[in-house]
Amino acid sequence: MHKYKILTKYLLPVMLQMTIIAFIAFCCKIIGIETGYGNGIGITLIIVAGVSSALWGILYQYQYNHKYLTECPKDNKTLK
Repeated sequence: MHKYKILTKYLLPVMLQMTIIAFIAFCCKIIGIETGYGNGIGITLIIVAGVSSALWGILYQYQYNHKYLTECPKDNKTLK
């Protein structure tokens, strides 16, 4: 598979979504809402960013490598 295809189909959407989450956190900070590890909004933004990037990875694996969700953890265990 070409590197360009990997960049456009996986990394671009992940980076775009991370940028959107960072922009939301920045806007909250400008408004005066605290967004850190000790606040519920900050933790929620961190969780949404992490889960969304994992879901993009699972979607990519299913779409291009024809692997299901149950096969992805098995591949991680076999890596050395």
